[in-house]
Amino acid sequence: MKLTNIVKLDENGQIIKEMARPAKPCPKCGKTITGNHYWYKGGWKCKGGAGAATAAGTTPTASPAAAPAAATPAAKTAAKTPAKKAKTMATAPASGAGIISNAPVKGAGPVQTTKAGLDWLKEYNKCSKQPTYSVRPDEVIDVDGSVDLREMGIQKLPVRFGKVTGNFFCASDDLTTCDGMPEEVGKDCLLDYNELASFVGVPHRVGQTFTCNGNPVTTLEGLPEFVGLHMYMNELPNIKSLQGFHKIVKNIGTSNDGMFECLNTPIESSVLGLLLVRNLSKVSLDNKQVTEILNKHLAGERDIHICQDELIDAGLAAFAKL
Repeated sequence: MKLTNIVKLDENGQIIKEMARPAKPCPKCGKTITGNHYWYKGGWKCKGGAGAATAAGTTPTASPAAAPAAATPAAKTAAKTPAKKAKTMATAPASGAGIISNAPVKGAGPVQTTKAGLDWLKEYNKCSKQPTYSVRPDEVIDVDGSVDLREMGIQKLPVRFGKVTGNFFCASDDLTTCDGMPEEVGKDCLLDYNELASFVGVPHRVGQTFTCNGNPVTTLEGLPEFVGLHMYMNELPNIKSLQGFHKIVKNIGTSNDGMFECLNTPIESSVLGLLLVRNLSKVSLDNKQVTEILNKHLAGERDIHICQDELIDAGLAAFAKL
């Protein structure tokens, strides 16, 4: 049975995420359930009548209330929860499905008018507190506040962002490109579990945590130059080396408190450059011996030559490269 994810606003402008609607006729009113009903207490309720269509034909009696906006999880928790990924992937819309009502179709380019872009943001930004938007002459949109566009089923952002002072969440979508992403994010930037083939276009500066877990990227090119707290690059099956990482990502953390995590990613070589990333104090890689050696030197004098010799002596010569 084909399912369609629907996102809807309540009378207060808050987003209600309903259950997927099966494309079949309602046994109560005869209309197709898709677009003519909403889910309530285990059954489909007709928009035009009091009945609800369920598999058993039962009818709920109470009227549905708008669900409060979901609390934003900590970036670290969101980045490291495998079960959450499994749930998200299980409910991801099929190709051609999951289009948000009245939103630009998949594959569409940026919205061409300022009004259309602002209207789209005001309608689909899931943050409970709406931010302040300002538009540059070139129609790039700056945001004083946060943007939450998770689980929207979009392949491209239909607007172009400039600076976002709060969080920028664009995870569990179908994004294939980073076009339109902010130039700078003041707090956390979450881009987990999309279909990104490249990081080119991600913010060049992230004030706190940057996560990009579960994407099919094949290169490190485009990663942020500055990350103010932690960086998570887990479950990247096509990344096998960190060669040149220090030339792209030049800072992780502030006052030597940064952490870099790259687990379930088949890193086989060239990790020595992590010692050259400013403020980085701890790393976590799948190879525990490499992790232990790197962390010892990150906590010490960070001498890449001594660290290189130790990696080579441990039979880890492939890792002892920049």
